[in-house]
Parts: sequence; C-alpha cells; structure tokens
Amino acid sequence: MTPVQLIAQRDEITRLLPDISTIDLSSELVSTYLKLKDLLADTIDDMDESTSPNQVASLINSINASLKQLTEFQKELYGVQRQRAFEEAIHLTFNHGDKALKQTFLDLLETELEEL
Repeated sequence: MTPVQLIAQRDEITRLLPDISTIDLSSELVSTYLKLKDLLADTIDDMDESTSPNQVASLINSINASLKQLTEFQKELYGVQRQRAFEEAIHLTFNHGDKALKQTFLDLLETELEEL
C-alpha cells in the first residue's frame, strides 16, 4: 500500500470510531469491571494444571486497576457536582440576596484571590 492509501484508510477508521464526547465513561468503566469479574470467576471455576497462576494474578490486577479508575471517576464526578451546586447557590444569592451580603461576598473573594 502506498502512504496515500494508508492515510486514506486511517482517516476512514478515525471517522468510524466513536467520538470521546459520545462515550458514557461511567457505564464503560462499570461494564469493564463486571466483565473482568466474570472472567476471573470463569477462570477460577475452570482452573486446571494448564492455568497459570500469573493469568489469575493478571486478572486480579486488572480488576484492581478498574476499581481504581471507577473510584477516581466517582471522586471527580462528585467534585464537579459539588462545584455546580456551589455555583448555583452563588448565582441564586446574587440574584435574590441583599446588597450587603453581595458586597461582603465580593470583598471576601477579592481578599482570597489576592492571597493566591
């Protein structure tokens, strides 16, 4: 194949792959974790002399890595949700709060930003 043909094929493959923004990462992580768990259970159930302990250890390591990714994702999502709630509370305070409260907030924010 010529370089031009290879580039055309790569472009076609890229076009067919899902965009990262369309992937539900939370569901994908849970699905991966569940598949790994099932695979480990099947491997242990069907274990015989030909099954290497390294294979089982590798599966366990993969499960642990998957759980770590799920935990990190949940922490990040929790932080984002808290940030949104905080921003909404500030927005509502500024729209419906009294002027003294708004000014106090702005003064405190300015002080905190100066210390950065």
